[in-house]
Amino acid sequence: MRSICLFAALILVCGTGAQGALVVYLTEDGGMRAVNRPEVADPISAVSALANPVIDPVNGELLVSAVPPGTKVLGLRVESDRTVIVFSAEVLAGLDEKKLWDIHDQVRYTLMQFGLDHNIRMLADGKPLHEYLPAVPRVSPSGVTSSAVADGLRVTGSLNGRSITLSPGHGRVWNGSAWGFQRSPTCGDTLSREDDHNIEICQYLKAYLESEGMTVKVPRCMDKNYGNHWCGTPWWQMCSVYWLEHLGYPCSVWGSTTDCTTGSGANEWNDDIRARPLASDYDNTDIYISIHTNALSGDCYGTACPTGSDMYYDCSSEHATWCTVSQNLANAVNAALIDAIQNKIPLASWRNRGIHDSNGAYGEIRIPDRAAILLELGFHDSCDLDVQQLKDNFFRSAAMWGVYKGVCDYFNVSPTWGFYSNELVSHDLPTSMAPGETRTVHITFRNRGVLWNQSRGFKLGAVNDSDPFTTQIRHDVTTEVGPGNTFTFTFDLAAPTSAGNYHTDWRMLREGYQWFGAVCETTIQVGGTPDTEPPSVPQNLTAGAVSPVQVNLAWSASTDNVWVAGYKIYRNGNQIGTSGTTSYSDTTCSANTTYTYSVSAYDGSGNESALSNPVVVTTPAYAEVIIDNPDATFTGSWSTGTYSGKYGADYRWASTAVTDTATATFRPNLVVAGDYEVYVWYVSGTNRATNAPYTVAYNGGSTVVNVNQQVGGAQWNLITTRPFITGTTGYVRLGNGTGATGSVVIADAVRFLTGGGAPDTQPPSAPSNLTATAISTSQIALNWSASTDNVGVVGYRIYRDGSWVATSTSTSYTDTGRVANTAYSYTVRAYDAAQNLSPESNSVTRYTLQVVPEAPSFENVTESSMKTRLANVDASKLHLLARIYIAKDGGTWEEGNEGVNAITWTGLSPNTQYTFQGKATNCEGVMAGPGPLASKYTLSVPPTTSNVTCNRSTSVWYNTPSFSFTAVGGFGPGKVEYYRYAWDQSPTHTWTGSEAVWNSGVLTVNASSSGHWYLHLKGCNAEGVPNGTVDLGPYQYAQPVQTIAEAKALPNGVAVSLANKVVTANFGSYIYIEEPDGSSGIMVEGSGPNPGTNVNVSGVLQILRAERRLSNASVQVGGQGTIPDAPIMKNSALGGEALNANTPGVKDGLGTNNIGLLVRIAGRVTHSEPGFCYVDDGIGYSDGSGHIGVRVDTTSLVSSPAKGKFVVLTGISTTYDIGAGYVRMLKPRSDADVVAYE
Repeated sequence: MRSICLFAALILVCGTGAQGALVVYLTEDGGMRAVNRPEVADPISAVSALANPVIDPVNGELLVSAVPPGTKVLGLRVESDRTVIVFSAEVLAGLDEKKLWDIHDQVRYTLMQFGLDHNIRMLADGKPLHEYLPAVPRVSPSGVTSSAVADGLRVTGSLNGRSITLSPGHGRVWNGSAWGFQRSPTCGDTLSREDDHNIEICQYLKAYLESEGMTVKVPRCMDKNYGNHWCGTPWWQMCSVYWLEHLGYPCSVWGSTTDCTTGSGANEWNDDIRARPLASDYDNTDIYISIHTNALSGDCYGTACPTGSDMYYDCSSEHATWCTVSQNLANAVNAALIDAIQNKIPLASWRNRGIHDSNGAYGEIRIPDRAAILLELGFHDSCDLDVQQLKDNFFRSAAMWGVYKGVCDYFNVSPTWGFYSNELVSHDLPTSMAPGETRTVHITFRNRGVLWNQSRGFKLGAVNDSDPFTTQIRHDVTTEVGPGNTFTFTFDLAAPTSAGNYHTDWRMLREGYQWFGAVCETTIQVGGTPDTEPPSVPQNLTAGAVSPVQVNLAWSASTDNVWVAGYKIYRNGNQIGTSGTTSYSDTTCSANTTYTYSVSAYDGSGNESALSNPVVVTTPAYAEVIIDNPDATFTGSWSTGTYSGKYGADYRWASTAVTDTATATFRPNLVVAGDYEVYVWYVSGTNRATNAPYTVAYNGGSTVVNVNQQVGGAQWNLITTRPFITGTTGYVRLGNGTGATGSVVIADAVRFLTGGGAPDTQPPSAPSNLTATAISTSQIALNWSASTDNVGVVGYRIYRDGSWVATSTSTSYTDTGRVANTAYSYTVRAYDAAQNLSPESNSVTRYTLQVVPEAPSFENVTESSMKTRLANVDASKLHLLARIYIAKDGGTWEEGNEGVNAITWTGLSPNTQYTFQGKATNCEGVMAGPGPLASKYTLSVPPTTSNVTCNRSTSVWYNTPSFSFTAVGGFGPGKVEYYRYAWDQSPTHTWTGSEAVWNSGVLTVNASSSGHWYLHLKGCNAEGVPNGTVDLGPYQYAQPVQTIAEAKALPNGVAVSLANKVVTANFGSYIYIEEPDGSSGIMVEGSGPNPGTNVNVSGVLQILRAERRLSNASVQVGGQGTIPDAPIMKNSALGGEALNANTPGVKDGLGTNNIGLLVRIAGRVTHSEPGFCYVDDGIGYSDGSGHIGVRVDTTSLVSSPAKGKFVVLTGISTTYDIGAGYVRMLKPRSDADVVAYE
């Protein structure tokens, strides 16, 4: 009878229909068992019966009770929501934490049938039972908690900075005499024992809280791979005592009821109960939550079994300070937990069994000085109800999400991980596709909510249940994906055949419940020219026959302009399959057959590459070797037998002994390596050993197989399958050391058979000691230590920067075609004939050598600096230890800066040759070079007016044509090598490179005609490289003429030089000079000496208002001269007629041209006004102005003579423009030139 009596509001009695009530006892292994007691009729008698355990009438098991014999119930009353039980003092016998816990549970579940189980308070002699327990030690820093938490106040914000002690209940413990678990498996092992599944459940709550930034302290090991405790049990199955000891907590935490030596002496179960809350006090966490599952009636089947969750807090006297906050925590967590189970999973039938005050019974939540609660999540013995949920990881994660939500609610924090929640990690949805192209895509989500699995309907779906690229709008989650873990969906998208922009979008959902989380979406442009470019040809195809019927292939990946969709596998020219990876197993082979394989790559548009290199492989034949006893090697005493059933002519036998005194060794000579099935043949009989010890020595070890030779005789009996290499190293040895005497062992025949056994799946060992040596700018040599294999190493794959690039059959390889001074990382993996790949070797990274620098090139050359560059050295790779070095004139090697392949040299001398040479290191400091030499001259000193001087000044007229120039400092190194020069009358010069060279001494040049002359210079160094030009000048040459008249015969623009002339007038901005004999005069522009001074004058002939003059003139003052007498002239003779073609006269001029001469006239003033007047000498001359007489310029006088006066005037004969020609005019020099008469 599997189903035991169950509780409801009334008593249900199993099977017999007997009346009475259920009393809950304990099993020897700590479980609970409800037994019907017919004599029990009320709550008091039911609780009283706890002191008198009985035999379980169902299975005859002896039951026990935590309530000591002789204990009486002195009273039972209901106070509000509490049931108070008063026990006699006998209940205190042997009272400890575990007994108090068990008494509480026995009482509560016994009173459940009477509806009195909500809150149980147990007294003895007027005091709560927990007050009789030994005092709990205080641990530092006990009780030091923030006032906000202690007062039940919660702060809004993140859980970052908050902490929790999360306690998964139970675990393996020392019980005083042996190691044992605190709870037994239930329901036929369909659910792991509570000690274990509490850990498995808590992992979800830990993940949720840590994602929120909370510090989670767990007093048990949560890592199933951590290893074993010294008792041999995995750490994760041990209770808190041993884990806290292992972590270094003080003994006062984990040994508070026994001593500091674990695994011996007294029962350490009480230590476990107390260690958890004491660890919380020691860690000073903010809250404490303990997770358990419940038990009541043993394995219970059917729908009437107990179900649901109980939540406990403690308001006992010991925990009174923390009563309110604990109750608040219980309320928050329970509300969120029940909501998650009933409404979100949803599981409406799950019972909320309420929140209970444990009243000191549970030390886990009575002891900690902080808010503390204990959750009994469900009943682990309700096999058809709660067990079905408790073993489901989805339910576990959902329930723990509810607890996590409750913790957040308690701290007024909104959880960042929703019940359904995720984040998009990555995707490779394309942005463009060719019409009709197929593309395999991958979308990866991280779970940030409850666990995903296929059975609960978690899928990836096309948003709005449609997608233009596929009709498959759902993709299942094929594995369980826990909180924080990722899952990648892989599927194909096929582009529409019509061009355009199409949107694809995908999202997670729980089918039938909710879409949730991030949307993975993109717009894909379909169009353009269809992809017609095939992938590259697969490289490095290798093949290995792993059995007579299987060949394994592997190759290096291809590349494509879009993507590689997969590979086609060809055998003997016919396609036999495809692969989405770079390997393939052909399991359709025949034994002892030769095959030729090749591989091609194809893309999403159906383009296929050419075939790879072909590989030829021959499958092995089925190999059988039989060693009969005549071919075996024997030691010790053996006899020969010939009973029927033997293999061959006879067999050998030997009497058994405690240890080997006789052996028979069957050693085959194998010609094919591989996995062999090992069979033995013997003649059976009743006197044969039941444990005949066959030792099988194989490649990689040996094993002993004990064979019962009393049965199975006269046939081949398979004893093991092991790998063997070729040759005679393997063997099977039968000994007679069975551990007892009185029997015999039979040594008849041994058979080795390969080809039909399991394929070789054991990879070689990892290559070791991989080294890399750069041997050139493009080659790196690799060497490593050989791998070993159970069958044999066939070769090695070489990986560069993570990609398989080559294979080698030896333990060395040279990688070529690399780039100079570039880092490459290498690993090597060994493979065997079955294409099993070893783990990777150690990784090595090496830089190729630096290039030897070419001869330096030169930039930015000046007279004092230049930049030298090693142009063939890649500047972008000059980092780490890579630098260039350049030496000048064989001197010190100067180091360049990071990232720069040039060095600038300063402080150099002009026009000086310097010789440079370069070398360089790679990023590991390995030197390359030095390279060839290169020389360069600095530029010459540029010509200036300071370093090239002339013996004559500029802008000064000279009457000799010779000009001499000097290079200050001369020529040669440190200066200038030579000048190219041009001497002409242009202020500027266009250089042709064919100009004359001046490279020594003084340069003398001559003006070939009068005028302005310029010397143009361009400086050059010894390499002929110019540096700077200068235009010197103007240098002025005026040709000498003897007389003013001779000068006036020359055309305008001609520079002339006149000597020994006398100044006749000075009007400030111009002067007049005359011949000493008064024969001719001329105006000279510019200032000059006073009249009567002898001068030499040079200037350019010009004409203004019919008057010749010298412009741009130079005046050299001589001694005192004599002004010629001014001749008296008639008005009509003033000015005169034209002197020559270049010197005109005045309008109506008569007689000799006298313009420019100092002359004298007389007459009466006919008109006078400021600045001028007219004087008539009586002939009535008129210049057309309307006035009579000649015009007199009086601007040099104080005032014009008055009209009517008779005057004698001395002045310069000049001209005046009346608009109709130039007329006569006299210009007096000063008032002294005026004599007036009445």
